[in-house]
Amino acid sequence: MTTGLPHPCPRTFFVLGAAKCGTTSLCGSLAQHPNVCFSIPKELSFFAREDCFCKGFDWYHSRFTPTPDTKILGEGSTQYTRYPTYAKSISRIHDYRPDAKLIYIVRNPSEALYSFYLHRMRDGNRMPIREFMNELPEALHSCNFADQIENVWRHFPRNQLLVLRFQEMVDAPNETIRRCFEFLELPILTSTSHRLKNNRTDYQANRQVMKILKTVKNVPLVGRSLSLMPNELRAEIYQKVVTSCIGKRLAAGHFKQLDPYDNSLKTELQSLFRPSIDRLEQILGWDLTDWKATTHA
Repeated sequence: MTTGLPHPCPRTFFVLGAAKCGTTSLCGSLAQHPNVCFSIPKELSFFAREDCFCKGFDWYHSRFTPTPDTKILGEGSTQYTRYPTYAKSISRIHDYRPDAKLIYIVRNPSEALYSFYLHRMRDGNRMPIREFMNELPEALHSCNFADQIENVWRHFPRNQLLVLRFQEMVDAPNETIRRCFEFLELPILTSTSHRLKNNRTDYQANRQVMKILKTVKNVPLVGRSLSLMPNELRAEIYQKVVTSCIGKRLAAGHFKQLDPYDNSLKTELQSLFRPSIDRLEQILGWDLTDWKATTHA
């Protein structure tokens, strides 16, 4: 299938990865380049979800606002690497842009799955992680990185996929971003510093903080003042509340009600993902011994 529509830009790339693998941070860093234009929002899920894909390519292209300096468009959607849950994603991307470049971030699958679990519990939900795994098999699919990479290779040449380790972004963010710019054939930015953002506290406190802010809004003068504020200022206030001592206490309280990432759970997950890790080592030629450790350091 082809789009039958002119592409709004000569080149396109996609940032892929399981949830909570640093895709948002990477997209934010790449978006700082003057030749890069990211979609708004960055995670469109257009090629994965039928309710998005049916909107058509005119809608998809309208999510980008390139400037005269734009040389490449970017999008980052974690659902594109949840095969076979979203089985058509990569083939659709290939049909759309067979010359697209893809950047895929992988992480210790046990840690990735547990972070995804916490992310899904961010609105105050409480569910044992084993029940979560049974009810949401796509979470397991997304952390089976060997399957996802092999699915990409079935459609794209290997030199169009750059695979990064999450830990590389944590330990050497500037070098990692430089590799991405080289892969995308963009001039290297030397004046910009990059670091991985951590929003773990944020999503644990979100629901409780929202309850507090809704209560505050019911106070006549305060509510009126908040409604007159620019969106950016309201967002800044919200962020400060979430990261305040109150927000951190709420987050800690919510954490205690969820399954902990203890040695027992870690050992269980490492055993579950061991065949996938072994295969990933084989297809990438990597040493992932640290991913196979079954006890905390």
